[in-house]
Amino acid sequence: MNSVSSTSEPDSRPSDFFALTAGEFRERVRSLGLPAYRGEQVLAWVYKRFVADFDEMSDLSKPDRSALGAAFRFRLPSVSRVSRSSDRLTTKLLLALDDGAAVEGVVMHHPRRRPTLCVSVQVGCAQGCLFCATGSMGLSRNMTAAEILAEIWLLRRHMIREDKVDAVPTLVFMGMGEPLDNEEGFFRALAMLNSQEGFGLGSRKITVSTVGGPDRIRRLAELGLQLQLAVSLHAATDSLRGRLVPGQKGVAVAELVDAARYYFQKTGREVTFEYVVIQRVNDSEEDATRLAGLLRGFPGKVNLIPFNPVSHNAMKPPEPEALARFRELLTRASIKVTIRHSQGRDINAACGQLAVRERQASTPQVMRYA
Repeated sequence: MNSVSSTSEPDSRPSDFFALTAGEFRERVRSLGLPAYRGEQVLAWVYKRFVADFDEMSDLSKPDRSALGAAFRFRLPSVSRVSRSSDRLTTKLLLALDDGAAVEGVVMHHPRRRPTLCVSVQVGCAQGCLFCATGSMGLSRNMTAAEILAEIWLLRRHMIREDKVDAVPTLVFMGMGEPLDNEEGFFRALAMLNSQEGFGLGSRKITVSTVGGPDRIRRLAELGLQLQLAVSLHAATDSLRGRLVPGQKGVAVAELVDAARYYFQKTGREVTFEYVVIQRVNDSEEDATRLAGLLRGFPGKVNLIPFNPVSHNAMKPPEPEALARFRELLTRASIKVTIRHSQGRDINAACGQLAVRERQASTPQVMRYA
């Protein structure tokens, strides 16, 4: 009987640049017989000058450009559509991934502070939040770290080349998907975001928005990073939160707050509780009083987000008077409160509006709770 060799031919396909850490990339460059400084030059071209074409890297010799082009490729999503808000402050990019899946990312400019990039980490989402268009999609798959980094790279390049703004942005993982449901891709991407040879973004410029659960928030705290944490709360009772956030049904609100307190104790970073305010669902004085009781004495703040309309339900934003009263009651309880001004609502780029495809119900969902 002829034996079959267990050895296989080495993979000669080009490596995906964005799948590599800076150290891994430099090692691969050295393995090509190129000088070590070539790796540093390429990293600077890609992450500082936002050039993703070896032929445009003018301080590399032609033979080296050719060798690098054969060994590496830049697998960037294609930009299928660009939508810009009427006030020109918000731009949404529809990005097509290699397998035909698509996600949306957002660039937001602010009159008195640095720009913000809103980043997606999954194709869809499994949490099913009733007020969120992404939740109506269900989950198709996680994005890889390479896809997340390529998305951020494209958003940053758009900001620099199209918007003519070269300021270092803040980054918010508040796009499509739940970051802590994609720990592998998300945490690997963080390494290159923090690396000075990569994007060079400090942890304090990165906000992670999560619905939970408690164990995952505690694991995030154990990393010792200085990430800004935003916990999507939306209700002060277990029953209401379970209806609004079906993916977290059975998770006690008190446990979530305890996990957030642990995050503060481990990192020293103030935690934000996000609360989407929905008319006749969670905007009553009783809701505000319960929330104040839950968070009294907590070293954090509440970010009230008036509901942004989505096509798959008939929910409505709160009346201005109800929102003002809600804020007043929290302030009286010595809780720090902000009200988010949502940008890009006219292009469906505001909080909760990102979706590539929506499952349209025959009758919009209506929620009413006394």
